[in-house]
Amino acid sequence: MAIRAIVDGVHTAWSRKACASLLQLDITGAFDRVDWNWLFTTLRDLRFERKLIFWLISYIYRRTAQLLFDSGLSAPQDITQGIPQGSPLLAILFILFISTLYEKLKHIKGLITLSFTDDINL
Repeated sequence: MAIRAIVDGVHTAWSRKACASLLQLDITGAFDRVDWNWLFTTLRDLRFERKLIFWLISYIYRRTAQLLFDSGLSAPQDITQGIPQGSPLLAILFILFISTLYEKLKHIKGLITLSFTDDINL
């Protein structure tokens, strides 16, 4: 569907004697870089219920990680950003996290935005 939408957009531009460009972004380490404050501010601005936001806060906060190297285990380190890998909420929370980007882009005339989690096509 994404490829079809891109091809249709290019053909529409050409039929109007216009130029078409494609910018593809793959956000490296996107899920590990989700800023919690921005995420929860965005959820509040989108009018998510407070109970849901507090539940997500309890789900994300107070996580730690340890490294195991040559049989040595590091001390626990607090994790201060990111969404837990393997979570079924991963893609949904990331899309909500970057939803303000899409909100800004929707006002650009002729711009088509397509994305699949951290892969974005403009």
